[in-house]
Amino acid sequence: MKLVLLIFLLVSLPGSFIGRGQTPASTGEADLELVLAVDCSSSVDALEYRLQMEGLSQAFSHPSVLKAIEAHAARGIVVTLVQWAGADAQRQVIDWQRLRSREDALALSRLLAATPRQISGPTAVGDVIDFSARLLLTNAWAGKRQVIDVSGDGRHNEGEAPPFARARATKNGIVINGLAILNEEKNLDRYYAVGVVGGPGSFLEIANDYEAFAIAIRRKLQQEISGVPIS
Repeated sequence: MKLVLLIFLLVSLPGSFIGRGQTPASTGEADLELVLAVDCSSSVDALEYRLQMEGLSQAFSHPSVLKAIEAHAARGIVVTLVQWAGADAQRQVIDWQRLRSREDALALSRLLAATPRQISGPTAVGDVIDFSARLLLTNAWAGKRQVIDVSGDGRHNEGEAPPFARARATKNGIVINGLAILNEEKNLDRYYAVGVVGGPGSFLEIANDYEAFAIAIRRKLQQEISGVPIS
């Protein structure tokens, strides 16, 4: 199925969606393929970047997320980390990691805590959706669900408009969830809800500032991994 989708993409989608492939470290079936897309645009300072990474690291060591991961022990989930900024600034900084146990999750937690920032620049939300969708459609994992988790603190100001990228991704069965960080733009949640989030069961989390990011991303990951909405 992925081969058919890849052929379709090669003949029908813009160049920004293809041509940046990486070879996965291993292959197999999984219950979930999840791209964590972290905002590294110029509006994010060094402390705010660190709060994002610490929040992700803490989430993958939290009992609620560990329990959600262990529920998928048979097939596991696979997770990758993307840093994003401008139209030509997206980077897969942690390759696909298969999580089936507490130990796997804690290993990823340590990786996240130690990952330095590699890019900066404008804000290209549409381009990171395209980039993340390509990672999902061209890897060698066979996931029952494919999800892009986009976190950010601003509207796009460069590159592809997010609704067009969203339409391409959701057409191929990919779900896009959002985490809007409201420290820069107080109405960013509306922007994400209307133009970024999409696909069956998609949802939006909100963090009022970067200090609230850790709780928001933990709730978001718990729901994405379990597939069950959190009240």
